[in-house]
Parts: sequence; C-alpha cells; structure tokens
Amino acid sequence: MINDDISKLLSVVIICCDDERVLDAIASINPSISIIVSLVPNPLLEKQITKTGATVILSQRGNYSISCNRGLNAVETNFAFIIDSDCIVDSGCLLQITEALKSSPLARAHVRFLKNKGALASKMLSEWYSCVNNRIPIRAYTPGLGIRLNIKSSLGGYFFNEGIFWSGDSEFSYRAQKNGLDVAYCQEAVITHAAISLPHFINSGYKLGKGSHAQVKLGLRTPYENPEWILRRFLYRINPSHWFDGKPKIKRAFHKRLLDTIWLMSFYIGYYLVYHKSPEEIF
Repeated sequence: MINDDISKLLSVVIICCDDERVLDAIASINPSISIIVSLVPNPLLEKQITKTGATVILSQRGNYSISCNRGLNAVETNFAFIIDSDCIVDSGCLLQITEALKSSPLARAHVRFLKNKGALASKMLSEWYSCVNNRIPIRAYTPGLGIRLNIKSSLGGYFFNEGIFWSGDSEFSYRAQKNGLDVAYCQEAVITHAAISLPHFINSGYKLGKGSHAQVKLGLRTPYENPEWILRRFLYRINPSHWFDGKPKIKRAFHKRLLDTIWLMSFYIGYYLVYHKSPEEIF
C-alpha cells in the first residue's frame, strides 16, 4: 500500500496544548495524509500549524477527553490514529496501523520513550513508561491508538467520556474490552515519545488519581480504594523483601519499584484531594 492509499482510509489526530513540538509531529507524517490538530486555543501556534496544511480544531483547556472527541469528530476517513504533540510517527507505522484496522476495531502502536541524558531519572522513566504502556495484553491507550470509527455505537454512542478530564483512555479501554472490541498490537508500528521528566511523571500520577476518582463519582469505576487497602498496597511496594530474592541478583529492578511507589503516592494524593468534590468541581 502506498501513502495515497493510506490517505483514503486513515487520518491522524494530534492532541496539543501549547506545545510547539507539534510541528515536528506533523513533519513526521506524509503530507498526503489528513492531519487534524485538536488544539487548546493558542492563536500563534494555530497560525504555525495552519501553515503546514494541517487542520486545526479548537478544544478546551484541561480536558484530554474533549480534545480527543473533537479531533475524532473532524475525521472524514474510516480510520483515525491518535497521538500527542510530543510524539513522532516512525516510518511504516501508519501503513501497519491501517492494515490492522481493516480486520480489527482497534489497533495500538508500540511507544518508544526517549531518554534525556541531562534530566534526572530519565533512563529509569523511559524504561518505566515503556513497561507500563507496552505491556501485554495491550490496552487501548493513547497515544498510538488506532480506531475504526464505525465502532462508536458499540462503545455506547461516544468515544471518550468528557466527564473524565484525564485518564479517559483507561475508561475507554475498559469499555472497549467490556463490549468485546479487540485491540491489535502492531509491535513493528512505532511512535517515538519525547523524554519525560520526573516532575511530569509525578504530575501525571496526580492527575490520573483525580481522573480515576472522577470515574468513581460518575459510577464508571468501583470505589475499591480505602485507607487500609492503600496502606497495605503501599507497604507491599516498599517492603525490601519484594525487591530482592535474597541473592545478589535483583528480583525486580530497584528503580522500577521506586518509581512505582512514587507514582502510587502521587496517584492517591490526587485521588483523595478530590474525594469530597462533585465531578463538576474536580475540573
């Protein structure tokens, strides 16, 4: 299949908030393919994006689910592929995603996370994110998610729940699985994600905590967390006996456990700070 054939079937949706790296993301995609940037209002950046030939759809600050939905609503092809503004589409990726979506309702690319030698814990974070995002069975997470748009009715008539400002893809993935929509893992289809900093990692865990509690408030997720459950989980994470097997060889990478613990703490701070708020107040 040549790029002209892909362009008849698939469009790329880029989610962007004040990030000039979106121009590099656009440049990594063949210009024959329709590109839609779901952009939080930013007149200067909008002008730069428009010059590339990409279509700009204005979104709403602070709500990733709305950005995804507005981008998908503007797609005129049968398939869509969602990435973030800090991602690059590697050669051959869109071809493989398009082929997968011919027979599967959803498809996921492999996400390669870069390292930044000058940033604290960058190598550890790259490995952590790669492990979480590319684990098997593959989840219908963004970025790197291909969607056959005719499955909307099978998902309840909508793609992303706009009541969930962050972590909406986890709820999307759960709903897809619940409705028997398989996700094809295209391991050779790769997108490259920019290096992630430690502050970003902590903030991401915090926002995911808030988003997860929004799911509870909306009745979309079981409220299984309670102080005793969290304490037991936390103590398990920090127990050295679970990090080593009594031999010089490490049972599980120390840095993975450490980042798990930091993320868990960030997650539950976000989760419980919004505990007594309504879904509308969370955002």
